[in-house]
Amino acid sequence: MDVTQVVETYNDSTDTNNWSAFNPSLVFDGGTTPVVGYAGAAFDGRYIYFVPCLEAGNANGNVLRYDTTTDWSNSGSWSFYSVATLNPSAKGFFGGAFDGRYLYLTAFSNGSNVFGTVFARYDTKAPFATPASWAFYDSSAKAGGGFGGAIFDGKYMYFPPYGGTTHVVLRYDSSLSFSSAAAWSTFDLTQKPSAGGALGGVFDGQYVYFAPNTNNGGTGSELLRYDPSLNFTDKNSWTGFDLTTVNGGNKDFASAVYDGRYVNLIPSQGGLLTRYDTKGAFTDKAAYQSYDLTNVNANAKGFFGGVFDGRYLQLVPIQNKITVRYDTTGPLNSPSSYVPFDMTKIKNITVGGYIGGAFDGEFIYFVNASGPFAMVRFDAKTPPALPATYKGSFF
Repeated sequence: MDVTQVVETYNDSTDTNNWSAFNPSLVFDGGTTPVVGYAGAAFDGRYIYFVPCLEAGNANGNVLRYDTTTDWSNSGSWSFYSVATLNPSAKGFFGGAFDGRYLYLTAFSNGSNVFGTVFARYDTKAPFATPASWAFYDSSAKAGGGFGGAIFDGKYMYFPPYGGTTHVVLRYDSSLSFSSAAAWSTFDLTQKPSAGGALGGVFDGQYVYFAPNTNNGGTGSELLRYDPSLNFTDKNSWTGFDLTTVNGGNKDFASAVYDGRYVNLIPSQGGLLTRYDTKGAFTDKAAYQSYDLTNVNANAKGFFGGVFDGRYLQLVPIQNKITVRYDTTGPLNSPSSYVPFDMTKIKNITVGGYIGGAFDGEFIYFVNASGPFAMVRFDAKTPPALPATYKGSFF
């Protein structure tokens, strides 16, 4: 049998012709009022969902959706639904994920330093702007509020504690009713005293990893790994590793990305990209490496998530508008493995800060969090193909 191998072509990330932007405020009121405040995105096979968060302390409840089969620059390709009209507390989310049918939005903050406890779920097989398509769960009785990101392992959805009133990882069993208390369980990170909070994470097919962050206490350097084959509430099912033993500056990460072998931790403050080789022992220092991205660009620091396209890891900048693309087939510690790009060079937009991203197999989407509002996308590769590592979230 003749088998033709598909050759994937990856595009130049420094060519401005491969970048484009769209202002979703055109969808709301023709562009009269700027629309800001999103954090994270998810892809369901056709639509990109942009997760509403905060801007200047005000909670946003408008879920944005883009149809990837249609024209990116046409406002008719976009739609939104205000879930806060269904539940007044359903706003101010932080990250989301897709489980094969449902879209989940992570409770974070209702604004004014009030941490959110209401999670939202949308049935992607049902009409988008219909109340019956949406369900909600209030975690206040079980886990408090203030979560960041979502991780799916094929059955369970995990929500890491990012800030506010909780130090627990909240887990939902997707085989049970969303509104059932029995479907939800918790693990208190104070059982791992140096862990504190976490911001996002990733599933590598065997273990769930939680990216350490100081926002909710702890050292911000204790990478936690949970084995889903073991009891979720038993602290012995969890293992920690202190990343400062690899590099003293290793702390404060904003999510993690799995590339098929390595778990890559995204630096939210400095520029230290750190990775764990899943072929090595989790607690063995030799299985870890770090590289300072300021070696390739002095402003390459302060990222909030990353997207893997099958070969490259594209980092999402929150601070300095410099995105970096890392070739995962090259050495971590070689400058030649990295290509920085100044996003202010993108045509016809003023760049803000970005939190999280998504990939539809062809385009990488950057989620605008603040500043002059525009969603941005990069034409990453052809033909379109999602990486095998995709598990419903890129945050």
